[in-house]
Amino acid sequence: MDRIKSAKDASNSFIKNEATCTDWTNNARLHLNELARMGSPGSGPTREQLNLVKAFVGNLSTGQSHINDLFNSAEVLYPMITSDDRDSIRNKRQQLRENYDHIHDESNSLLSQVESLIIQKTSIEESYSQVKQWLSDLKNQVGMQQGLHPNLIEKKVALQKLRSQLQDNILHRNVLKQLNDKAQSMADIEAIEKVKETCKEYDELHKYLSCRVADSENHVKNHESYDQIIERLEDWMKGLKLQTADILNTDNTIEKDELEQKLEVLEKIIGERNHGNKIVNACKDRLEKVLVETHPSGHPALINAFEKNKKEWDAFIGLCEKTQHHLKDLSTKRAEVDSNITNIENWLKKVENILKDQSMKSTYETKQAHLNKLQKLSEEIASKEPEFATLTEICNDIEGESHINSRGSRLITRYQALKNQHKENLNKYEQYTKNHGAFNNDYDQFKKILQNAIKNLNENSGITGDLPILQSRQNALRNIADQRANDAITFEDIVDRGEKLYVIQIRKEESLSVSNYGA
Repeated sequence: MDRIKSAKDASNSFIKNEATCTDWTNNARLHLNELARMGSPGSGPTREQLNLVKAFVGNLSTGQSHINDLFNSAEVLYPMITSDDRDSIRNKRQQLRENYDHIHDESNSLLSQVESLIIQKTSIEESYSQVKQWLSDLKNQVGMQQGLHPNLIEKKVALQKLRSQLQDNILHRNVLKQLNDKAQSMADIEAIEKVKETCKEYDELHKYLSCRVADSENHVKNHESYDQIIERLEDWMKGLKLQTADILNTDNTIEKDELEQKLEVLEKIIGERNHGNKIVNACKDRLEKVLVETHPSGHPALINAFEKNKKEWDAFIGLCEKTQHHLKDLSTKRAEVDSNITNIENWLKKVENILKDQSMKSTYETKQAHLNKLQKLSEEIASKEPEFATLTEICNDIEGESHINSRGSRLITRYQALKNQHKENLNKYEQYTKNHGAFNNDYDQFKKILQNAIKNLNENSGITGDLPILQSRQNALRNIADQRANDAITFEDIVDRGEKLYVIQIRKEESLSVSNYGA
C-alpha cells in the first residue's frame, strides 16, 4: 500500500509540474512574441523596451526552476513505472525542455538584437562601454560557475547555461564588428585600439566557452551512459529473477520432472555469469570515468548505485549455484534411492516366485530339501531387514518425489506380507517334513512286521505233515490272525496319515504292501 501511495504521489507531482511548465512556457511564448515585435528594427526600441526584455530574460530562472522540478519529479517516478511509461515521461519532459530552450535562446537573441539596435543609436564610447561591461559581466559569470557538478540534473543545467553564454557570445560578435567599423570610419586611433583589445578578449572568452561547452557535453553524455547501463543491468537482473522466482524457493517439494526442468533453467542462468560480469565491469569502467567528471559530493550516490547492483548480481549468482548444488544432490540421492528400490523390487519378485511354489513334495527327501531351501531363504529375508529399515527412513526424509514414497511404502508392505507368508510356509513345511519323517519310520517298522508276518504265513500255509506239525501250524496261523487284529489300529493310522501326506497317488509299492497285509 505504501508503494502504491508513493507511486500515486509521485505521479501527481509529475502531472502538476508538467502543467506548471506548460502554462509557464505558453505564457512566456506569448510575452516573448510581444517583445519581439517591439524589438524589431522598424519599431525603434527604447531603453524602456530594453529593460522589459532584460526583465523577461531575468525571469527565465523561474522557468528553469519549473523545468528542474519537472525533471526531479520524473526521476522520482522512474523506478515505480514500466520501461514504456519511462519513455513516455522522458518524451514529455524533453518536449517541455526544448520549448523552454527555444524561449531561452530566442529571448537572449532578442535581447542582443535590442541591445544592438540601441548601441547603433549611441556614440561609440557609450557602445564601447556597454560592450565592455557585457564582456566583464560574462567573464564574471563564467568565472563563478562551478567546474564539476554532483548529479546529472545540475550537469544539464550547467550545460544549458554554458550554451546560452556561448550563444550570447556569438551574437555579440556583430556588435564588436560594428564598433570596429564605426571606429575605422571615424579614424579614431584610440577607439580602434580599445575595440581591438576588446575583440581579443572576446576571442579568448569565445574559445574558453567553446571548450567548456564541449567538456560539459561530454560530462552529460558519460553520466547519461552510466545511468542507462545501470538501468539495463537492473532490468536484465529483474528478468532473470522472474525466471528463477519459483526455482530458488527450495521450501516447496519438487517432483522428478520438475527437478530436471529447474536444473536446466539454472544451468542456463549460471551460463550467463560471464555476460553479467561483463555488464558489471562495464558499469565499473563508466563509473570511474563519471567520478572524475563529478563533484565529490555526488560520488556516494554513484558508487552506491553500482555497489548495490554488483552485490545483487553476486548474491543472485551465488544463490543460483547453491540451489543448483542442492538440486543436483537431491537428484543424485533420488537416483540412488530409485536404484535401491529397483533392486529391492527385483529381489522381492524372486522371493515371491519361490514362495509361490506350493506344490506338495512326494517324498520325505524332497520335503526336507524344500524345507532346507525355505530355512536358507529365511536367513536371506532376515538379512534384508536393515535395507527395508533404511528404505523407511529414506522415504520419510526425501523431499517430494511422491512416486518414490509410494513405491517405497508398497515395497515395505510387500516385505511384511512376504515375511508373514514365508513364516507360515516354513512352519507348514516343518510340520509336513516332521510328519512325513515320522510316517516313514512308522511305515518302515510296520513293513518289517508285515514282512515277518507274510514270511511266517508262507511257512505255515502247507496242509501236509503229521498231526503235531499241523497243530503247530494251526497255532502259528491263529497267532498271525491275532497279530493282524491287534495291528489293525496301527494299520488304519498309517493309511490315514499317508492319505493326509499325499495329494497325489501313494507310491504303488507302499500301497500294495499295506493291501497285502490287510488281505
